[in-house]
Amino acid sequence: MMALCRNVETYAAAQVFWTVGSGGIGYIHTVLISDFTSLRNRMIIFALNSTAYIGNAFAGPIVAELFYEHSTFRWAFGSFAIIFPFFGALI
Repeated sequence: MMALCRNVETYAAAQVFWTVGSGGIGYIHTVLISDFTSLRNRMIIFALNSTAYIGNAFAGPIVAELFYEHSTFRWAFGSFAIIFPFFGALI
C-alpha cells in the first residue's frame, strides 16, 4: 500500500498495517526465543536478536540517500517487500 499510495489517507492506512505487522513479528520473535532457550541463555539470544539494529543505524541512512538520489520512494518500499521475506526466512 505504501508503494502505491496516491494520497495521505492511503499512506496512513498503510502505516497502520505496517505497525501492526511489525509489532506482531517482534512479539513472535520474543515468544519463540522464550520457548527455545533456557533461562540462563535467554538474555544472550535476545541481545543477538537485536544486533541487526546496530547495522541499520549506520547502513540505513546511506541506503535511503541512494534511493532518494537515484530512485523513487516506491522502489524503496518495493525492495523492502522483496528483501524482508528473504532475510526473514533465514531466521
